[in-house]
Amino acid sequence: MPRLNPLRVESFRLTLLAALGIAPFSACGGSASSSPSGNGGLGGGVPSGGGSANGGASTGGAPNGGTASDGVSNAGASNRFPCVDPRPVKEDLTGSLLECGGWQHRLADGVCAISVPRANALPSQDAQQDLCTTDADCTEKPFGYCSASFFFNLCEYGCEKDADCPSGSLCACGPLTGSCVPTDCHTDQDCEAGLLCASYLRLPGCDEPAFACQTASDACIVDSDCPSGTQCTLAMGATARSCVSPDCVIGRPFLVDGQSRLARRERRGDWSAPEFLTARDALSELERERLGEAWLDIALMEHASIAAFARFTLELLAFGAPSELVSLSNAALADETRHAAQAFALASGYSGHPEGPGALDTALSLGTFELESSVFTAFLEGCIGETVAALEARLGLDSASDPEVCAVLAGIAEDEARHAELAWRFLHWALPRTGADLRGRLLAAVKQSSERAACSESADPQEPVLIAHGVLPVRERARLRRTAIDEIVRPCLQALLQKPLSLAAYNPNPASESRARTCRERAVI
Repeated sequence: MPRLNPLRVESFRLTLLAALGIAPFSACGGSASSSPSGNGGLGGGVPSGGGSANGGASTGGAPNGGTASDGVSNAGASNRFPCVDPRPVKEDLTGSLLECGGWQHRLADGVCAISVPRANALPSQDAQQDLCTTDADCTEKPFGYCSASFFFNLCEYGCEKDADCPSGSLCACGPLTGSCVPTDCHTDQDCEAGLLCASYLRLPGCDEPAFACQTASDACIVDSDCPSGTQCTLAMGATARSCVSPDCVIGRPFLVDGQSRLARRERRGDWSAPEFLTARDALSELERERLGEAWLDIALMEHASIAAFARFTLELLAFGAPSELVSLSNAALADETRHAAQAFALASGYSGHPEGPGALDTALSLGTFELESSVFTAFLEGCIGETVAALEARLGLDSASDPEVCAVLAGIAEDEARHAELAWRFLHWALPRTGADLRGRLLAAVKQSSERAACSESADPQEPVLIAHGVLPVRERARLRRTAIDEIVRPCLQALLQKPLSLAAYNPNPASESRARTCRERAVI
């Protein structure tokens, strides 16, 4: 079983810190004691949004025609996942939410119990950076309360009812207040007859709670309905819930409203890099099929990454970002185009027929650029997604034996590490220009991502051949994702937020770039 060299993790973390001007220059040699510790825990003040046992805020209730008081499901034969043994969610004062065993059903608009302001003060964590010590300090919006992150106090803001939330979201009740979460439905009346307005987790691995109508085609309703190592969600703009892997494949995800979008596969050869278009006749038919599908998944993700960087470049221009960041984003777009062509070529070689992308749905992917939303998306896509992608490509390279696969992964590992660095640099520039609320969202995203990256111990009989051709087993990818989040993403975010945030903080000067370049040259990533 492949294992990631701890020195690679340490070197990558130091490279990112050096790019932010945080790590001492002498730390580039790889001394663990020179960098921030990745062992600090995330504080308990992040709102759960009415989270359920499987990690997300959820909604429960009775089906069409039912009542919250009786909780009887009359969902009909087309509903494979009725609300069984419903229990009222205590924080909802109207009984409009029912807990259904790991998910919730929303019968009607509700009213959440509000338990703020609280009388007690929170202990100060950093007198210079604390934004509050009591709930009474949080007055920028209604339903404010003071929350302890893992190194300073910040204000969080909730909701009492749906009217307190933006369009396209609802108020999901939690321990202190409700939280505004995205939704496609508010009650069962918005759904087809017999189907429920039910909770789900939006983004595998970087979970945010949301609600949507059930469909007759749903393959699951909670993670326990899925094979080990997968998660139940509405993925890739799909219309039905399905089981997907919670760990990212190589590439920067293209997120639209929190959901990853990919193009559909097509039989076409114009997207394949000819130098890697080699038939794999020595493999069995089953092996070729498995590897073809795996590399097609990678190719489609790399293809979607082109759109993610195209949008990111437009956002940088819209926000007046430094020219250095715009230049790096354009270079990354070219990198992802090359990665996609190489991966499609490998997929075609394994499958024995041309593989390429169909049209990518970019509808509503631009919208109105808003800095805080773009920063949060860049954190998920880049600081988390690209960091994981770089380590995955590196471990795949270390474990592979096929020479063409090794050549592709060597380039991807180096490029994705630079793309992760770009995301962190953007965060460094943008954070002083955003509100304090965003810090809480970033901390919550790290906490949720770490908790969701549970390691599966199920073995795959095809593991040896998959590993030899650069495809990591699901259980190792989950373990790698947890390592990336806990030992790179979390300490880097911690170090960045500990810096005094000012509009002059970002300094893309030659000295900063020299430190990053020196670290990059010494790194083993």
